[in-house]
Amino acid sequence: MGNAGSEVASGVKAQIQSGGQAPELYRLVDLKGGGELVDVMRIANRTKDYTQIDTIIREDVSKFLYNDGKGKRVPLSELIRRRNRTYNKLKSIVTAKPLDEEQMNGELTKRACWDLDKRGGVGETILHVCFLNSTTVHSALAKRLIRHFPNLINDIYVDDEYYGENVLHIAIVNEEPATVKFLLDNGVDFTQRCCGVFFCPEDQLNSRVDNFTKECPDVSIATNYQGYCYFGEYPLSFAAVLQQEESVRLLVAKGADPNCQDSNGNTALHMCVIHNKLAMFDLLFELGASFGIKNRQGLTPLTLAAVLARKDLFDHILQTTRDIYWQYGNITCAGYPLEDIDTIGKDGSMNDTSALNIIVRGETAGHLDMMDGLIVQLLVEKWMTFIKFKFFQRMAIFSLYFAICAIAMLIRGIYQVPSNCIKHELIDKQDTDVKALIIQNLSCRCHYVSFLFKEKSSSRISIETMNSNTRLDVEQISVFNNSTDPDDNNIDENKNNPLVYALTLFDSLSIAGAVAYILFTVRELSYQYFKLASFVYVNDPTRVLFLFSCLLTIALIPARLTCSYDVDDILCVFAMLARAPYFFFFCRGFRSTGPFVVMIYTMIRGDLLRFFLIFVVFMTGFSQALHILFVRIECDNDFETNIGTFFRMFCVTLQQVSDAYKNFAKHPNVGIQVIAKIIFVTYIITAAVLLVNMLIAMMGNTYAMVNERKKEWLRQWAKIMLIVEQGVSREERLLQQSKYAKKMANGGNVLVIRLEQTPDERESVKSMHTAYFDQIKKQLEPEKINTMSSISTELPLNGTSLEILNYYYDTVVSDLMSIYGPESSLNPYVQMTLSRFKTVINYNVPDGKKIRGTLVIDTVRVLSSSLNEDLYKKASIVAWCIELMQSAFLVTDDFMDHSLTRRGKQCWYLKTREKEHSINDSFYLYSCTFILLLKYCPESLQIYKLFNETFQRTVIGQSLDVESESYFPTIDLYTEDYYFTVIQWKTAYYTIYLPVLCGILLTPAEHHISTNVELEKVLLDIGCYFQVQDDFLDCYGDINITGKIGTDIQEKKCSWLIVQAMKKCNNNDRQVLIDNYGQDNLDNVNKVKDIYKKLDLSNEYKQYAQKTYADIMERIDKNFQQSKILIVLKKILNSIHERSK
Repeated sequence: MGNAGSEVASGVKAQIQSGGQAPELYRLVDLKGGGELVDVMRIANRTKDYTQIDTIIREDVSKFLYNDGKGKRVPLSELIRRRNRTYNKLKSIVTAKPLDEEQMNGELTKRACWDLDKRGGVGETILHVCFLNSTTVHSALAKRLIRHFPNLINDIYVDDEYYGENVLHIAIVNEEPATVKFLLDNGVDFTQRCCGVFFCPEDQLNSRVDNFTKECPDVSIATNYQGYCYFGEYPLSFAAVLQQEESVRLLVAKGADPNCQDSNGNTALHMCVIHNKLAMFDLLFELGASFGIKNRQGLTPLTLAAVLARKDLFDHILQTTRDIYWQYGNITCAGYPLEDIDTIGKDGSMNDTSALNIIVRGETAGHLDMMDGLIVQLLVEKWMTFIKFKFFQRMAIFSLYFAICAIAMLIRGIYQVPSNCIKHELIDKQDTDVKALIIQNLSCRCHYVSFLFKEKSSSRISIETMNSNTRLDVEQISVFNNSTDPDDNNIDENKNNPLVYALTLFDSLSIAGAVAYILFTVRELSYQYFKLASFVYVNDPTRVLFLFSCLLTIALIPARLTCSYDVDDILCVFAMLARAPYFFFFCRGFRSTGPFVVMIYTMIRGDLLRFFLIFVVFMTGFSQALHILFVRIECDNDFETNIGTFFRMFCVTLQQVSDAYKNFAKHPNVGIQVIAKIIFVTYIITAAVLLVNMLIAMMGNTYAMVNERKKEWLRQWAKIMLIVEQGVSREERLLQQSKYAKKMANGGNVLVIRLEQTPDERESVKSMHTAYFDQIKKQLEPEKINTMSSISTELPLNGTSLEILNYYYDTVVSDLMSIYGPESSLNPYVQMTLSRFKTVINYNVPDGKKIRGTLVIDTVRVLSSSLNEDLYKKASIVAWCIELMQSAFLVTDDFMDHSLTRRGKQCWYLKTREKEHSINDSFYLYSCTFILLLKYCPESLQIYKLFNETFQRTVIGQSLDVESESYFPTIDLYTEDYYFTVIQWKTAYYTIYLPVLCGILLTPAEHHISTNVELEKVLLDIGCYFQVQDDFLDCYGDINITGKIGTDIQEKKCSWLIVQAMKKCNNNDRQVLIDNYGQDNLDNVNKVKDIYKKLDLSNEYKQYAQKTYADIMERIDKNFQQSKILIVLKKILNSIHERSK
């Protein structure tokens, strides 16, 4: 993959060559999968003895590193110079600041761990090579390298081919989410930009310009974004383009910003549009990506989809951003934001990057397909609001002006040019080349002057000769020297002719109209600051001709006042020819004539242009050939001159063959006649027959093509509308926009559309609305717990408490979904919301250990003397209420702690569209408890009270846990008293105390036990013991069993382990703990665990567990010997003692 044909090839060759000049790091790990470290690592994996590999890493690899792996700050200018050593032909280097200044400015340096002079062929390190090979051995080796030298993880390629690529980019390309998580946990830089040539759009390769003041080179704004590996520079964009959903979620959870912009200003959403990744587009939007960010070309994801003609994405974004106001029967009312759609901007200026403008200006078939739905509706609204009136107003004004000009042309023929204004050409009697011009011009006046003034004309003869020796007969001259001028009488007659006044009037109106049109055009251009003039005149060529005719009309004034009748006639002819086609502009606005005008435009721009180019080639060749054959003979023929020959051959194309053929007989050489006839026949076959018929065929094909494209006229109609709209002032545009758009509270405008739909269309719209939720369901359904699929259809009265609890799960969900009535009677949007909350319940509630829920049923089974189905159902419902409350706490706790996994899968907040939405979901889960309690336990006020008190205590405990860092600035201040206070309030009450008390309250005969003070103490001690176990398992538990990645050390939690470590450690170990506890880097975590191991906290925990178990058991035997609750308490204690999850 990559930019084929670019200078990358030479760099790749340098990388793969492993001869005598190969970089030394290839000795340790090479690109073919071998190397000294790889061989030793294979042995270590087999023997499980890593001593040798660790020794080699420490001794051999450290030689390649700066400061034994600590790294150093390298000036950015140095990196830029290095990457320009090979490719300086491609780029310019902007002058940099002095080096000392750069070194002092931290922003202009970059940390490097591997020596820049000891890199691989394209600037890679040993870690890059390991990830490129991507085998099990190489992955294990890479992890050990990172463990020994943590700073190596952020080294990048430093040569221009792959500059900026780090191991996170490679892991994403390798599609290894587990590796991505490992790298993120070890502090890899997820903001590193990969801006090498290999990852650049093809059309920007030659425009790259380096600048010492920033790391990534500058590139030209103009680009089509097409490149084999243009993935958006950032790791998050890489993951989105390559459809790595898990990697995207991990990056965002770690803090990656989905709105970061690359060198072209593109965000991850822009990259999804460029690569047409609809699913990833939705995911990024759910995770907080913004639709409103513009790239360097001023394009948002919506308008970029319009530029690239991505219709599916364009429609999807419109559906996502719209607001549905109401739906009644087959009518749906929705509002579409117009900021990026309408051509009218917020300030009334024309938005040339609006979706409407882009789609209308687009020339591809894809853009034509986008002319439907909202775009057409917006055009209709504009047309009906103000453009229709202005269009017909323009047409009426032009029709009137054209009629005035036509009348002026018709009546101008009544005035004959006076004979004394005509130049007469005379030829002498001897028929020689000597010529004379005799002009009588003393009384020559244009009719604008002559018919107003009457004066006797006198004659004067002016004789101009080309030869001073020429003599003319007096008789010939006297013809022009009559004493009486008859034109004087004509002038008198014309002066009193009403048509002369009419001619003067209409000529004046024609000129005044031309001036007015020129001024109107200048004003129109001023509205656009002359920015969109090219669009107007490229899409309206007849208007260019019309403006040209206006200039010609104005030019008639000096021609007429100077009696230049020849110039006057020429200007009039071209003015009329250029004026008439402007009617085509207005014909495009009607469905009956518009398609034909489009066909004419298309044929002229395409077929005729291609034909003309080829035809000129043929004409030039054949006409010059015939001219050469006839140029030296003395006979009168049509091929004597180049221009004459060319014109005659063109006439042949128009079937005037016989006149041209007669010329061949005039040549005295018979052989030349034969050659000329052969050339002539060949020309007729190729040019007059073949090319002309090809032109006809091409035009026929164009006609059929345009006729088939039903939307082509619609596009031309839209272009007319935009042209008319651009001739309106900004103030009027805003006024007209307010008529078809509605102003929102945020200041934006929306187009409100009411859609009438058939039943099938209504169902389709409903499906589009639920598409997002269906997608979530599809992702989450497989993750439901396995126990749900094996639930018995009959109540297992003799089964375990867990089986009884699971039996009523569907009842709980069904009750919660039907609390507002049957689904069919609900508003469809409420149905969708309840469907989403059903997903929330299924994802978060049933997959836990259910210790709390089963405790309720266990307590009821022990204490009740009359077990029945109703009691089991009530106990199970209360148990599920506790599980719902537990799930609500976990959802918020995971969000606040930034946890990644819970119960063997991703935390819920990572699955939501917006992370903050998970808080609202937790509210819903908690509210479900009271809905169920009200339905099944309406008489038990004590249970209500117990749930409320427990919830409040747990919230206080959670606050104590979260605020521990503010209470204790350093971990050496953590105390056992504070720790046990936190876990008692946060865990013990709702984990052990609440379930047992609920079971007691559900058994009326045992209500008196609930007030036993010693019972509360025992239950809370069991709850604290349970939390201490959780703290231990967070560090020492097996993730495959617990289903949770331990993060207490990284989150600086006040846990049992750190409290015990602070009690037992010496000063040196204490400092190590203070320096490393609460750090996210794997190396810091390992240092803390090493101290735990040194202090033998695992054995310390075992001693605590045995002592606590014995102590609680003794108290149970002592205080509850005569009560059934003894059985419950012992069962609880035995069930959690020595647990592994």
